[in-house]
Amino acid sequence: MAGVPYHRCLKQDNDFKRLDTFETDDQLRREVDSKASVAAIGRAGERLVRIAGVVADGRLGRVAARCGLGGVMGSKNLKAVVVRGTLNPDACDKVTLICLSSLLGVFG
Repeated sequence: MAGVPYHRCLKQDNDFKRLDTFETDDQLRREVDSKASVAAIGRAGERLVRIAGVVADGRLGRVAARCGLGGVMGSKNLKAVVVRGTLNPDACDKVTLICLSSLLGVFG
């Protein structure tokens, strides 16, 4: 998308090594933004376990635990990804979106 402001930062920090996913989520939210979304691996991902998963949004989130995605992130030395969006996404076809959402009762 052209014109969308974003910030990217790669951070190498050994303070996150050996932290579990909840601790990593808590620490990154304190450093970045409390409304940020965090996807992190734990000790199994760091150790390249083939069935390691990725936990998104800490204690209240979900786990992507198929196909060893946590082990893949660990093999790339990627502990976590943090995202914070401030813009609403644009719909390609707003009329169809409104019609479908009203049929499904999504917006009231």
